[in-house]
Amino acid sequence: MGTHRKPNSLFLAATLCASSCGAAALQAAQPPVLPAEISDVATLSIAVPHRFFTMGYRGSAVIFDGDSGKLEGQVPLGQESTLALSADNSRIYVGETMWTHGNRGTRIDLLSIYDGKTLNLLKEIELPGRALVNMKFNDFSLSASGKRAYVYNMHPASSIVWVDLVKEAVGGSSDRY
Repeated sequence: MGTHRKPNSLFLAATLCASSCGAAALQAAQPPVLPAEISDVATLSIAVPHRFFTMGYRGSAVIFDGDSGKLEGQVPLGQESTLALSADNSRIYVGETMWTHGNRGTRIDLLSIYDGKTLNLLKEIELPGRALVNMKFNDFSLSASGKRAYVYNMHPASSIVWVDLVKEAVGGSSDRY
């Protein structure tokens, strides 16, 4: 036969205290409730003298103010892209080659035009041939007047595709090279 004892009041108090302390510790361990993030659209300030673009991780050109070190924005890029700015910084031109499945599939060659202040995509101009741009080579450039863009083309032979930036359309190609 077992004996039945009355609970010790000191033991009972200690158990209740441990239980409530444990519950308080669990509540304290919960992460704080943060306010919901609100999405907004920032615009770039007037071009600063030491603004620079760097090719970011996973296909973007990251824009920094070199004086403050502040990140100012990003422009999305295809994996192998080149970038040029209009003389007045009002447009950002991106020559890019992309595939529908990342590294294979249907290829598309584009000249993408972004607003230099809002970084919004304004237009995509499909390029003929096969540009296969690469950020390590000078295979995309603007004319001194800023009215034409030149993209190196590898298909069917080495040539230059030129884009009329005023009309925002392909102007033609040259196979002289």
